[in-house]
Amino acid sequence: MRSLFLLTTVIIWLALGWMHSISQQVLADDKSAIAESEIIQAESNKEADFSEKLTDQIEEPRIPIRLNTSKQIQLTEEWLEYKEELIESLKEDEILQITSKYREDEEYNGTLENLGMARAEEIRQNLGLASEKVQLRSILDTETVDNKTVSDVISFRNIIVNNSIDESIENRTIIRFPSNSTNKLNDEVVEEYLDKLIRRITKSGERAKLTGFSDSDGSVEHNLSLGQRRADVIKDYLVSKGVEDNRVITLSEGEGSPIASNDTEEGKAKNRRTELEIIN
Repeated sequence: MRSLFLLTTVIIWLALGWMHSISQQVLADDKSAIAESEIIQAESNKEADFSEKLTDQIEEPRIPIRLNTSKQIQLTEEWLEYKEELIESLKEDEILQITSKYREDEEYNGTLENLGMARAEEIRQNLGLASEKVQLRSILDTETVDNKTVSDVISFRNIIVNNSIDESIENRTIIRFPSNSTNKLNDEVVEEYLDKLIRRITKSGERAKLTGFSDSDGSVEHNLSLGQRRADVIKDYLVSKGVEDNRVITLSEGEGSPIASNDTEEGKAKNRRTELEIIN
């Protein structure tokens, strides 16, 4: 009887041990499955994050213009809507800059400087904008200009041209000052422009180079100092808005390098300026 009890106890103990082993194995399998699921989810999240980053880098919708096989402008069905948006976005103190690329080996027998200028002028005429509301530019392109969307060949940019700001000069923005003054930052147009610049260079890591100029009134030394103060007042504004001091370079050329004649009041007004360049 005692032997039977012992045998039963051993059998029950073995059965419990087997069941415990099975449960542990199931638990381990569950943990493994959960871990694998978490890894898959993590990889999926990484792919989603990467996809979002790629989405952020996708270019703006391509300009609805093409070049045909003869390298001539060909407007697409979407052009009319795009054209309306271009015209409506143009503010009173802005002009539309149309830039077109061209190649030296493209044949052109027209009266304009090159085929790039001819393409830009054709677009201007189609837009119906007066010549004073448009600035045409051409860029010599070393890559292929062929039958592809012209977002690779033609580009548009609204630029400010008023009494305070002039973006019409390539790679530079001119900020103008009153006679013998450095106090141009009371101008809302200038501050609005500089605020946009601050957002750009804060994000891009670029630097700003500011060069101050004057008209020819006064001594050379006075004008050199005046030009420096005009550059510095712009820098002070940028730094006050969070731009790091070492990312803004200032210098002065005083009355040197005039862009207009100092023999007229209009010319002097153009020479009283700070030129701003974005550099890497």
